Amino acid sequence: MKRLAREPRFAFPLLRDWLIALWATKGGGFYGLGYVATLITLETVSFEQDAAKAASSISGAESFVASQAIQYLSRFGVDSLMNTIRAVVWPAYLFDWLGAPGVVAFVLGAIVFERVVRPYVEAQFPELAAARRERLQKKQEKRDRKRAARAKRGAAD
Repeated sequence: MKRLAREPRFAFPLLRDWLIALWATKGGGFYGLGYVATLITLETVSFEQDAAKAASSISGAESFVASQAIQYLSRFGVDSLMNTIRAVVWPAYLFDWLGAPGVVAFVLGAIVFERVVRPYVEAQFPELAAARRERLQKKQEKRDRKRAARAKRGAAD
């Protein structure tokens, strides 16, 4: 925080790193990208609505700054929690918004992401590639443990 106060330009790399880490926690793929985009959109809309409410009140600027400070301090407030839940189910919003073509858009988006976007993104953000490799390795280890347990049970029978 001290560095951010001294060097405000540090905010963008900090925000970038946070968004990439958030994306990586969701697998670093198409779903994770949709999650991050949805969360950013929902939080921006929420912020905009708070700003509009504050601007319409008599002491707008003061109450806006105070409300944003309180919201910042209580980072896991109800609105942010709800936005996080909504972001998790972002494909449902896509299907609701587009109807049946939403399924096609989702599938095509996933295909385009895997074939075109992922190679570029992983070249730019190696931490996403590392998160994907780690996730795949954990899945393989889990499969191997299950196979070993089945083989052990089969040998005991």
